[in-house]
Amino acid sequence: MVTSRTVCEADALRASSPFRIIAVLITSSILLDTGVSQEQPAPALLKKIADVRALSYDDAATAIPVKLNGVVTAHISSGFDFQDQTGGIFVRTTGEIPEIGSAVSVEGRLSQGSYSPFVDATLVEKKGPGKMPRPLFLAPEYLLTGAADNHWVETRGTVVSVQPQKGIKRRYLTLATGTVDLEIRIGNEYSDLSASDLDGLVGNNVRFEGTCGPLFNDKKQRIGSFVTCPEMKFVEVLTKPQISVDTIEPTPIPQIRSWDQNQRPGKAGIVKTRGYVTAVEGSRTIVIQDGTRGMQIKLAKTPDFEIKPGDGVMATGFPVASGFHVELRYGSVEKLEGDALPKRLPKPDEESDVFSTASAFSEVSRIARLEEIRVNPNNRQVALLNIDNNPQVRGVFAASVTTPLNLEPDSIVKVTGVKMVEADVNGDINEAWISLRGPEDLALISKPSWWTPARYLMAISMLAVSVVAAIMWLTALRRQVTAQTATIEHQAKKNATLEERNRIAREFHDTLSQGFAGVGFQLVSVENDVSKNPERAREKLELARRMVEHSMAEARQSLTNLRTPLLDGQSLSQAITVEAARLCETAGIDLKTKIDTRGAGSLLPEKTQHEVLRIVLESIANAGKHSRAETLTLTMKGEENMLKIRVMDDGIGFDPESFRNDDEHFGLRGMRERSRHIGADLRIESAKGAPSIVTLNLPLPEPLPTPKESQTDE
Repeated sequence: MVTSRTVCEADALRASSPFRIIAVLITSSILLDTGVSQEQPAPALLKKIADVRALSYDDAATAIPVKLNGVVTAHISSGFDFQDQTGGIFVRTTGEIPEIGSAVSVEGRLSQGSYSPFVDATLVEKKGPGKMPRPLFLAPEYLLTGAADNHWVETRGTVVSVQPQKGIKRRYLTLATGTVDLEIRIGNEYSDLSASDLDGLVGNNVRFEGTCGPLFNDKKQRIGSFVTCPEMKFVEVLTKPQISVDTIEPTPIPQIRSWDQNQRPGKAGIVKTRGYVTAVEGSRTIVIQDGTRGMQIKLAKTPDFEIKPGDGVMATGFPVASGFHVELRYGSVEKLEGDALPKRLPKPDEESDVFSTASAFSEVSRIARLEEIRVNPNNRQVALLNIDNNPQVRGVFAASVTTPLNLEPDSIVKVTGVKMVEADVNGDINEAWISLRGPEDLALISKPSWWTPARYLMAISMLAVSVVAAIMWLTALRRQVTAQTATIEHQAKKNATLEERNRIAREFHDTLSQGFAGVGFQLVSVENDVSKNPERAREKLELARRMVEHSMAEARQSLTNLRTPLLDGQSLSQAITVEAARLCETAGIDLKTKIDTRGAGSLLPEKTQHEVLRIVLESIANAGKHSRAETLTLTMKGEENMLKIRVMDDGIGFDPESFRNDDEHFGLRGMRERSRHIGADLRIESAKGAPSIVTLNLPLPEPLPTPKESQTDE
């Protein structure tokens, strides 16, 4: 004989879902309890819920007709949960929903639900009061599997929050065990629960009876389960005596962090603690710290007041192990004022290793080098920090910090914030960061050096380019200098040759020309005396001969060493005076002298004295040859920094401009060249029919001494 239990098990095993195997076990338990069996395969019209639940998911979509008898166990949106002696199922109806505990007969067809089949009712007939089924006791962890969906179950845990549900007469509770959370919905279509009925449950261990149902996301994916408890009579407080959250005494944070879930059966699951807010990670996540350690709190709802770092608060919540640490969930906070405030926070810990669980969720401080500041995908500013040569540390700013930070990369900063850690139960770090409350948590210690690696590279590149350019420029310059040097050497040789030629010409002119001019004057005089006074003529011929010898000797010495024998053994003023007298006597001109050099000639180099002598003698010779002068005045005066010489005659004069570019008048050109070579100022003033004046102003190499007495020679 094949029993219905065997058929159900076989069909369930054919289904690939492991949850259906659990469903078979639950159904078998119900069948054994009721003693119901079937010897024949299920007819086309299904009359037992167990037969419906044994169908495959695809078979449930074939609209199989059903006629079921059972009890209404819960009111669900658009229908109700319904259970017979073999199992439970959801019934969708558009008509009136029967009261909880009513015995009803349901006719309709099966539909394929998101997770299991349900009944689309065409007829719901009330049969009167019914008897609630015996509940299956299942822990919240097993209810999340879905194996007990639509079944009447019993579960228990700590109530951690109570919230009203908008639009329907129900309230939502959250049941926590320390490992999982389960949503409890209390109420039905006809109940009217007050807040006082449920608020007293928070913090107590409570037993609930109701039906289990699935929770889905918007993609029809199961994300959990809930239990619908229809009335308060199915709620029992297990904590004896029942406690009130208001009477719970605060517990220090270190004690909560070492909480052992298994060591508190029958005790309150809710705890209180006091501390200062050190970080606000979001609208419903904060970190508080007392005098020793900190702890993370996840709030049940967003507070109706702003929470800021530094606020003293009383936090209430359910301790839950999250990896290696314990945090408070389903928490609530209230601000503390005055004497109710906890002790002030200690100084931040000097964190030794950011990637460790030490000082987790406590305020820490450390010196770091700022790598950069960027914005993460959540639009929060993140400071990448280098601590102990580890550039992996992140400083994450609170979402409220939107002002761009002006700190430059490579700045040395003091970081102060809350150390946030995610780690497994063994304390192995998955992620760690420092929560920063504001820009002041990055206190600047020193600005970065202007010489960054990029600037070093740029400077080296520029230097290399400059060196290459300099080498190329020097190479080109060297070639240019070589070429110009050759040109200059050639020009210098050419100029030296020309200068030497001009010098020789000047020397010949100033020696031979002046000598021959004197000889000419003597020969003219001899011609006049040869018949009248032969003896006088012979003397003048002898004088002319000596003059020729003297001029030749002077020319030879001038050409060899640029020295004139006239300066040997006498000063410049003496040489000028003697030669001027000789030239004037030869030319028959009366000479007047005014000499007051104060030794200026001795300060001049020998070459300069030679040039000065030749300029003066050339001017006297020109007066004798061309001016027809009767008197010539020679003036020499030494001033503080200047030697001034003037030669003036009373002749017929000439136009100096007419001789400036005339090559035949070599004497004037030679005078100008000599004055230019020694840096003297030469001025020739004359006009036709007027006296001629030659002025030579020569700067002295050093000032003259202050005269003790001025002397004038005439």
